[in-house]
Amino acid sequence: MFPFRTYVKSNFEKDLEKSGLGSGVSIELKQPGWQTGLYYLHGDHLGTATFVTNSQSEATQFFLNLPFGETMYEQTDGTYDNPFKFNAKELDDDTGLYYYGARYYNPRLSIWYGVDPLAVYNPVMETEFYGNGEHNGGVYNSGNLNPYIYTYQNPIRYIDPNGKQVEGYQNSEVNQFDMGFAIQSYTWSFIGDARAGVLNLTSRVFGENQRFEGDGFFGVNKIPQSQSQSIAGDVFDVTVGLAAAKFGVKGGLAQETAGSSAATGKSLVRFGQEAETTEGLAKAASEAEAAGFPHGISTMLKDKIKGSDLLHKSASKSTVESFFKVVQTGKNKRHHTVILPKPVTDKVTAQINAIFKPIPPAKIFKPN
Repeated sequence: MFPFRTYVKSNFEKDLEKSGLGSGVSIELKQPGWQTGLYYLHGDHLGTATFVTNSQSEATQFFLNLPFGETMYEQTDGTYDNPFKFNAKELDDDTGLYYYGARYYNPRLSIWYGVDPLAVYNPVMETEFYGNGEHNGGVYNSGNLNPYIYTYQNPIRYIDPNGKQVEGYQNSEVNQFDMGFAIQSYTWSFIGDARAGVLNLTSRVFGENQRFEGDGFFGVNKIPQSQSQSIAGDVFDVTVGLAAAKFGVKGGLAQETAGSSAATGKSLVRFGQEAETTEGLAKAASEAEAAGFPHGISTMLKDKIKGSDLLHKSASKSTVESFFKVVQTGKNKRHHTVILPKPVTDKVTAQINAIFKPIPPAKIFKPN
């Protein structure tokens, strides 16, 4: 007979019960003396084994982490405890650290234990050295000047496979622009989508038929199982939702309100009030290129949005630079071009409109 362990219900689990999943979260978890069978680890774009299924395609475990790897929530039926979690690295239960090969990583503090090996000149053990400008620019990249930070403080975009060499994640279906677009899109709906993803993953683990979807803001709506998305979709909702929660609003990716300025005190004004169109952006970018400027659209740099600038679309310069390259162009030092990719697609247009939000007529024509 297997020993049992009973969960003490957390506030999060109580919330799940209120959503109709009480029978699932209150069960006792089995802890068998051995772990046998074939299990499949389903990783996200960072390699994190977010979901585990057995040979019968039954969900046995799911794992949720905060952006820097700290465990947020973990649920299992007890048949198999997967130790390979964040970035597919093994978690040491005794210390709470992840081992990456070159050094240990503390996900709670978001720092490495030990100096980056590439920051120390060691031609015998290492093939690269920051002092020589090697690996991601070496000392010429400010991110390499702190030998303890994890992936340049950007754990959603980058990975560190061995504890000393930061790389972009490798996934042919999710590129850098797509991830930036997803985080921006989820800035205001991240809570609902992340909650729906958590509830759906829990439902799968316990064989429940109920599914959920975000309501576009903070809540969730129940939907039939036939209308639900795949496991990968649920995992993506949770991962990107949490990313937006920590980096979207807090990091300043949300649209700046009229009259405010970014932390740097700089904003870009895009003249006009209406939403951009793909055809219009493509034409403007082509005309700019024909005139000797980069392929992009014109903006003006402002220290603060005020006066007549309030009648036009604007965004903090740092927000724009999170998604597009911005360069100073022309004789006017305030003139800046937001460089657009070729070709200009509907996705690019949607991103531009998400950053430079169209101004409603009510804000342009004030009633007497």
